[in-house]
Amino acid sequence: MTQIAVANPRLEIRCREDGTEVRLIDHCRGVCWELDEQTRYCRLAEDTAPRPLGPGRAWITGERALIQEFEQSGAIIRLEWLLLEDGVEVTLTAAEPTAVAAASLPGSFRPTAGSLRLALPVMQGVLFDGRGEPFSESLGYGGHNSLSMAMLGYLTEKAGLLLTVESLTDWQATVGKRGDGSCYAGVEQLPSLGSLRYPRTSRLYPTDPDHNALCKRYRCRVQERGPWRSWEEKISERPSVARLFGALMTFIGYNQGPFDYAAECGRLRALGFDRAFVYPVRFNTYSQDFLMGGDRPIALDDAAIAEIKALGFDVSPWTWVYEALDDGSDWLDQGYLRNAAGEKVPNWRIDQFQWYHCCTPFQTEFARRQYQGPMAAMTWSHYDVNATVGPRECHGTGHPWHQGRVLDRREDLEFLRELLSPVTNGDRVVSSEGVRDCLADVYDVGTTKLLPAWGEASCWTVPMTLLVYHDSLVHDWWELHNYNASGRFEHRSRFGVWRDGAAREKAAMDALYGCPPNVFPFGRQYRWIDIASRKTESYTVRLEDPVVQQALAAALPVTRLHRRTGPQELLKHEFLSEDGAVQATEFGDGTRVVANLADEAREVEGLGPLPGCSWRAR
Repeated sequence: MTQIAVANPRLEIRCREDGTEVRLIDHCRGVCWELDEQTRYCRLAEDTAPRPLGPGRAWITGERALIQEFEQSGAIIRLEWLLLEDGVEVTLTAAEPTAVAAASLPGSFRPTAGSLRLALPVMQGVLFDGRGEPFSESLGYGGHNSLSMAMLGYLTEKAGLLLTVESLTDWQATVGKRGDGSCYAGVEQLPSLGSLRYPRTSRLYPTDPDHNALCKRYRCRVQERGPWRSWEEKISERPSVARLFGALMTFIGYNQGPFDYAAECGRLRALGFDRAFVYPVRFNTYSQDFLMGGDRPIALDDAAIAEIKALGFDVSPWTWVYEALDDGSDWLDQGYLRNAAGEKVPNWRIDQFQWYHCCTPFQTEFARRQYQGPMAAMTWSHYDVNATVGPRECHGTGHPWHQGRVLDRREDLEFLRELLSPVTNGDRVVSSEGVRDCLADVYDVGTTKLLPAWGEASCWTVPMTLLVYHDSLVHDWWELHNYNASGRFEHRSRFGVWRDGAAREKAAMDALYGCPPNVFPFGRQYRWIDIASRKTESYTVRLEDPVVQQALAAALPVTRLHRRTGPQELLKHEFLSEDGAVQATEFGDGTRVVANLADEAREVEGLGPLPGCSWRAR
């Protein structure tokens, strides 16, 4: 069958006249990428499993566009491949959008010659070369064990290929390995209000053959697309942001404990920590009529908060607004997110206490009032899982905030951005559980990271988010995966491990990445006895605990380095040993950090022996 193609001096995109055998040829690097046909599929509204997309028909229009059309049970799916100067834009439309529930855009790519390695922004980022057992897994956007950035990367010996997701809601990634050893990663476009009712777009950019090149090209695309805000711009607007650099992220537990919290913070300062972002000192939520592990939520009085601030420390409440306990009030009932049946949606539960999702603009209205009233003394604001949960649909047609219409995720994304922005939070630093990079210009700290992984690990961790956003966003640890192992919080997936403890390994990685340390130095916290039945217990952490002292000793030099590297662009990350244990980074001010993530000492050229789980900067 005849091949058709559009080309420029750099790139060529070609396929057969039936739309199959798609090739993207990188003339600059002499590499041909082929679309993995097994990853090109759609799902119709009645489907329980995906069906292959193609064969169909394809033709050239103009000088730069290649069109493909595929029919499935009367539904027409169209892909337009538009050749750019240095990439390809692919747009998906459905002629009968209510019939099409999902489709790949455009699928996974692999080189026609050479090996394939995937660069996946799972949490801070991982490299996956296909090791391990076969699997197939869907990955969402934002949060734990999810994608932190709207991109995927393909690497071979001579080149890379970056896929960017241009439609920032209603998508997920599908990653896997087949029995024949081949691996894949592609983007699946998901229904909006039940269908593919608006066009979806991705882009493909050839790059040089490493994760640095992929991430730097993605950084350029984010800046081209906007909005982008550097630390310099954020500090100009909110001077409080400058205090992040060199600070200890200081988690003190959700529960009220038997402490003089101001005195404990004074002891922390005496240890050399002159900046600390302390959280939470109060709960900023609709109702505090609940217990966690049998304890009341933390609630420091005005005097204690004033004393902590007088030390030069910043204080934040636990801003828990994305869901609410049902107190029976009409006011709260009007704020719940509603599903298509008009019902409120249950979510978190602790023991017998059940929370329900709230509509995002309702959250914003509440948070704004709180920061102008009872929470006015707070100098930063930590939102629980807003960046993790992300935009959602709301069918509350009685809600005045979306004017009686059903709210889709694209519209809700704008409300979410307003919730995390200075419009709601004023001059405060803003953080949230989860890294969702389409929010990077409006908030300042996102959480969730994997432990360092190298050698025989299923994936190697790499600082993908930091190579893109280091001079715009802090990538912190989830508060219960802090430096000290106190609560037995551990999670594992095929992509890595995330848990509390491992202070020296985390300190070495944070120094390498240019991140602040996160410690739980004192406080009281709940944990699960049985997560299936939602039963909890509480425990206490004290400054004199040996694991806390070890964590603080590892954290202090990292805070001092972070004061220097924190505002800078992360220019480069590299592996200095074959097993990946010894790594180096370079920052915009010329600072170079070398870290040894292995337990034993390693010889490093130009440095000599570097002890296990340690780092050096110059």
